[in-house]
Amino acid sequence: MTSEGEAARTLGMAGGDADVSPTRRIFLDTEFTDLPWTGRSRLLWVGLAAEDGTSWSALDAEAAADDCVSPFVRTAVLPHIRPEEPRLRRDELRRAIINFCGSPDEFWAWCPTPDDLVSLDAPTGAEPLHARLWDWDFQLLRKVVDPWPDAWPTSLCDLQALAARTGVALPENPSAHHPRHDALWNLRVYELAASGGGG
Repeated sequence: MTSEGEAARTLGMAGGDADVSPTRRIFLDTEFTDLPWTGRSRLLWVGLAAEDGTSWSALDAEAAADDCVSPFVRTAVLPHIRPEEPRLRRDELRRAIINFCGSPDEFWAWCPTPDDLVSLDAPTGAEPLHARLWDWDFQLLRKVVDPWPDAWPTSLCDLQALAARTGVALPENPSAHHPRHDALWNLRVYELAASGGGG
């Protein structure tokens, strides 16, 4: 997990002099078929956003064709899926993700805290569960992008930890559980944190 010190250095770079080679940050969100600790959690939908405002999302075609999703996913996620949303095979999904990301330096996602897991009725022992599953979005991404490019980062930056440290006022997210919109919301939170937490 990215430490507060590492996050502080990253945030400091955002407000400093322009780098010769700017850091490429990719903001990530996924939707999955069930909660990670159920043993039935598969990637359903992935969304990515870059700092230039470009964004992308696609469904895993196999998971999207499978009716085995949790009641929450059925009511909160599936209604967001439009007919025109790309449905890609795993090899197509991998290529599309690599093409969008290019040469990323950092991946960022909104990661749960142990208290978040408790609120989701996680099994007892939230701390060890959190240690194993806090970066589930990233774990799912790595399962799709296999083999993982050698030059890509192998750890995830925790946006919720950064937001808590900077005291950023979180913007509204009217399209929660649509991963492309959520990835863009993650980008907006990062921008607010980098600018000092203003609205």
